[in-house]
This record gives sequence, structure tokens and C-alpha cells, in this order.
Amino acid sequence: MGVAPTPPPRPPITTSDAYAHNSHQEIPVAYNDKVVAFLRQPNIMSIVRERCACSSALRDKINAVRVEGAHALARHQNDVQLTCLLRSVLQ
Repeated sequence: MGVAPTPPPRPPITTSDAYAHNSHQEIPVAYNDKVVAFLRQPNIMSIVRERCACSSALRDKINAVRVEGAHALARHQNDVQLTCLLRSVLQ
């Protein structure tokens, strides 16, 4: 399996930049927040389909995480299918 290219570094955010834009989105730091941000990508279902077979139950869990965020991810933390999926797509 090939290794995905490393994305270019983001420019540093200064304090004045953060206050200048009310619509500024913070970059997630916690692992669960990063996973939620990853699953909220518009093309996530096509990424998932490329990597593995996705049952309707797994799609429902992904959609729950996309809508509810880290709370849903914590609720499904022991789900084997979701854990395996995340492991395969986040490598």
C-alpha cells in the first residue's frame, strides 16, 4: 500500500489573524477532534469506499460522528468496524 503525500505546512496563525476573522476555524488538537474533522470531509464516503467495504450500519455510525461530533465518536469507541475503518484510513 502506498504512503500518502505529506500536506504542505500551514502558515502560523497570529493573534491578530484569529481576532480579525470571526469565521476563523480552529485547527483541532485533540485526537477525537481530528478524527471528527477528518470524517466531516465532503468526500469521506468515497475515501471509505476506496479503502474498505462499508456496511449501512458503518455508514450510519460515520454519519452520526459527522453530525454529533466527538460525543458520537466516544459513544462508538468500542465499535470494531469503526475502529478498523479509522485505522485503515488514518494510516
